[in-house]
Amino acid sequence: MFDALNQLFSSQPASDPAEQAHRLHLATAVLMIEIGRADFHIDEAELEAVADALQQRFRLSSAELADLLEMAHQQSQDSHSLHPFLRRINRHFDPEQKAEILEDLWRVAFADGRLDKYEEYHIRRIADLLHLPHSAFIRAKHRAEAERD
Repeated sequence: MFDALNQLFSSQPASDPAEQAHRLHLATAVLMIEIGRADFHIDEAELEAVADALQQRFRLSSAELADLLEMAHQQSQDSHSLHPFLRRINRHFDPEQKAEILEDLWRVAFADGRLDKYEEYHIRRIADLLHLPHSAFIRAKHRAEAERD
């Protein structure tokens, strides 16, 4: 399994479009899991928000979604840095797609009914590292908050 994970995040570009898509899905899933874990506890509502966001964004089958979530949890626990994931997203997603991911991160943060200061901090840091302006950060927060209400 670790060989497969190392291969997914090797510095070599993916030659297969399906492999490239899988790498992007995994990078996005890891960011969402990290937001759920930011307050040192990921609850069922946050896990459901992650699964729903990934399902809607990438149109995955149940089996693909389960595999992706398992790999994302493993990567989230094993990784010392989000930079490889952020680099991949920056390389392949346009600003609009990155803003949509940011909105999904806010949905995960709001899923448990409260916004923790660590969740907000991590989302702000991710927005900066995705090279999104502060206005995109605020707009995504307001959209996700409005959906929650």
